[in-house]
Amino acid sequence: MPDVSLRPLTDDEITALSAEQFDVYVAARVSAGEPESVAREIAGAQFAEFPAPGHRVHAIVDGGERVGSLWLGPGPNRRADVEWIYLVEVAPAFRGRGYGKAAVRLAEEDARAHGAVELTLNVFHDNTTARALYRSAGFEVRSEQMGKRL
Repeated sequence: MPDVSLRPLTDDEITALSAEQFDVYVAARVSAGEPESVAREIAGAQFAEFPAPGHRVHAIVDGGERVGSLWLGPGPNRRADVEWIYLVEVAPAFRGRGYGKAAVRLAEEDARAHGAVELTLNVFHDNTTARALYRSAGFEVRSEQMGKRL
């Protein structure tokens, strides 16, 4: 596993990540069956205050080089002892080398340091790579949402 660390993103990096992830998030919601207008409205509300208070957005760094991003913080359930992973993103050039798994390990350490006893996340069903990563890191499916286009 790579020897990686985290560093806070700079303001410029946060602005760029927000713009990039907004479009990625909208596309994922549309792929999951949501109309684009609804996906954009929901994403707009969720990204209006990025990062939200208490959230931490990090660069995943290996040897001084940024290989990805990690966003985590308190969850929507407002439990102080539960942290959420909102994003694990490894740059395409670095995928398949263990950086995702290393990032999840660092997210666990960060969450513990912030008083969490549990780490939670959402993942879209068609993101098979992420689902495999999270399963391999010990995450379990707790709920599943289903839909049918009429």
